[in-house]
Amino acid sequence: MLQTATQQPLKVEITAPRDTSWLGAFAAYAWPIVVLLALALFRKSIASFLETVSRRATEIGVGWASIKLPEAMQAQTLQTNVIRELQTDQWMESSSTWFQAFASSAANSEYALLNLGDGDQWITSRLFIFAVMLQRMKSLKAIVFTKLEASGTPRFIGCAAPEGVRWALAAAQPWLETAFAGAYSDVLAAQVPNLAPPPVTISGTLEPFLAQQIVINYISRLRDFVGAVAALDPQNWIALEGRPGKEHATWLSDSSLLQLIGVHLWRDAVEKRTDDSEAQKKSEVRRVVGKSSPYVALLSNGSYQALVNRIGLLAEIGESVV
Repeated sequence: MLQTATQQPLKVEITAPRDTSWLGAFAAYAWPIVVLLALALFRKSIASFLETVSRRATEIGVGWASIKLPEAMQAQTLQTNVIRELQTDQWMESSSTWFQAFASSAANSEYALLNLGDGDQWITSRLFIFAVMLQRMKSLKAIVFTKLEASGTPRFIGCAAPEGVRWALAAAQPWLETAFAGAYSDVLAAQVPNLAPPPVTISGTLEPFLAQQIVINYISRLRDFVGAVAALDPQNWIALEGRPGKEHATWLSDSSLLQLIGVHLWRDAVEKRTDDSEAQKKSEVRRVVGKSSPYVALLSNGSYQALVNRIGLLAEIGESVV
């Protein structure tokens, strides 16, 4: 008896023949190799060209009537009051109102201005948490540090990104990062699952009440209310007027700021133009463009006046080149 054979589907695979020649293998890498060789051969010429363009950018077909220095916007008065209150503990008595105002004010601000005074205005623990909250709550790009001279004029010390300030302080005084990590973990872990609204938004900001609780927890972790631990290391503990015990921090002066976060400080500054003539305007723009920092301070007889977004200025020049 004949049995019908089980039929299996026939699989047909069609592929293009491989090019096994050395020319085919080389073709796949030819362009990257050519580009790398060109960069290697002409690197000095390219670097010289870019340097010349950056130096002479203000002379290449720029429409001077339309060029304006893009001055960065400072945090408004409400935020300035909030900054001042963070130096003390005034905000701790005002519930979440303080952080609600902090989160909703000065939406378009680029930087905050901090006056160090004579080294008696700010301490490292408060600057650390302020830098963290600037980044999380406001997305501010910079902190400008000044020192008020005896004449009453603010002297420019430097400018730094909030994250640069945070990590420099964390490296110099590790207990600050440890206290923040513990406070952040405690507060968010205590939240009920599926909390509405969620504690953290898609942009990374915190719900104002939770932000306040994190700061309170953070400062509490840095406090030695009876002074027993502080006595073992008095140089890194300070007493605050009207508060019990001591806080694990140090005072900030212009010299200690340079020592702690100097590597992150942008110190580029230029004198403002004295009039609105085209020659003065050209000179001012040329001096700002010639700096290397993303932000450049404008001074008047050495006194801090404003902050210029140098990257924005370069973009403006690029758009006006004909």
